[in-house]
Amino acid sequence: PRNAPRGGGGGPRAGGGNAANKKKELKSYFEQNPIDPSKWVAGTVRSTTDFGAFVDFGAPTDGLVHVSQLADARVESVADVVKVGDKVKVRVTNVEAGKSRIELSMREYIDPIQALIGDDEDSGPWGSNKDVVLPTEGPMQGELNGYNSKQDPLESAFAVAYKKAIAAKN
Repeated sequence: PRNAPRGGGGGPRAGGGNAANKKKELKSYFEQNPIDPSKWVAGTVRSTTDFGAFVDFGAPTDGLVHVSQLADARVESVADVVKVGDKVKVRVTNVEAGKSRIELSMREYIDPIQALIGDDEDSGPWGSNKDVVLPTEGPMQGELNGYNSKQDPLESAFAVAYKKAIAAKN
């Protein structure tokens, strides 16, 4: 059964009180409970819609788990994953206090830095860096001499060249 949230975005408990009070309550709650997208919190599904599920996890306003955040795999219907009353684990991914909106996710947390550099020091988001060939001749050769991607996987070739230029200037 679908229970449409009352009182606009934010779920059933968002219906009472004025907008200014809701903003203050949310701000106060998240000052005491800082957002950590890697941290799981327990919640209860309060209502469902075609676009997601509203979950009570202790904040002054229920958070929304969008259908795209219900599972790592594609979800055809919210009802395929959750129903009202289900106990779920969620992560707070975003808060818009001005609109009394809390975005939640039930998907696994992926550290953005780790996603870029990968688990293996030689791999990145597009696979292994072992096949990268730096030019040995031509206009770029001088700037890239000495560049070693293993030194700092987040440092670009441009950053290395810039540092070299500054060092040569001094």
